[in-house]
Amino acid sequence: MNQFSDKQIIYNNKFLEAIHYTNEITKCKYEENIVERKFVDKDFLDFIGQEVSNICQGSVNLLAGQCVSVHWQLANKIRKNYNIDAFVTLGDTVVLKETIYSFSPSSARELLEKKSCDTQLFSGHAWITLLSGEIIDASLQTTIGIRQKNPDFYGNIIAQHAGDLNDTIEYTPTVVGDNYLFLSGLVQRVTYL
Repeated sequence: MNQFSDKQIIYNNKFLEAIHYTNEITKCKYEENIVERKFVDKDFLDFIGQEVSNICQGSVNLLAGQCVSVHWQLANKIRKNYNIDAFVTLGDTVVLKETIYSFSPSSARELLEKKSCDTQLFSGHAWITLLSGEIIDASLQTTIGIRQKNPDFYGNIIAQHAGDLNDTIEYTPTVVGDNYLFLSGLVQRVTYL
């Protein structure tokens, strides 16, 4: 019996398409699979919160606008501590029906061909997708909070199935995984600034 909502099924299908596209353009062999379970619980949320604080040294300024670096580091911590697949996912993000970050397949291919991260080329957003279809986004709300000068958003972490998100936020995956990050130069560029 399928436990996923229609909205979650749509996200899962887009995530699987992003895995397939990533495999195609990077020649990687990520398994195209979704599991019907939830990994995010209170202990997992506590772990994420602590790790994000460690990564950003407690500073919202080291969190905001650093989505690739933060999520790459966090995904590695999740893999190590929970032994589950955690994919850094790059793509579009819509907030309040407005696309605030956009990263199309053609943009992904162009960045991969250039092999160096020009911040003008990466206009997308990064978050983590677990094989359960759960999204973990540790930077979006803080980035919005700083832009709007609203500290109520600082440090807020999204960690749930895409189907459980309210209609104010929508994620569309384009590419996934460490191999894309390395081959495109995104991790090297943002990690060693």
